[in-house]
Amino acid sequence: MFDLDRSNACRNVHKLIPILNGILKEAMVLPKRQIHTTEELFELFPVVHDLFIDATERQIPRPKNKHFQIAEI
Repeated sequence: MFDLDRSNACRNVHKLIPILNGILKEAMVLPKRQIHTTEELFELFPVVHDLFIDATERQIPRPKNKHFQIAEI
């Protein structure tokens, strides 16, 4: 779509997230605190009784030939 491979997209996202985070923090649209554990989440939101975390990772098989590794979306 943008003629950008996955590694460059990932690199760009990692560069831009701190900038975006800083801008949103200055605009005061980010939450006041970060939640690091499920215990913290349940303390802050006592009405939440169930939590589903999907941490499924799927390996994507890639051809050995670099020419055929280009994904078309």
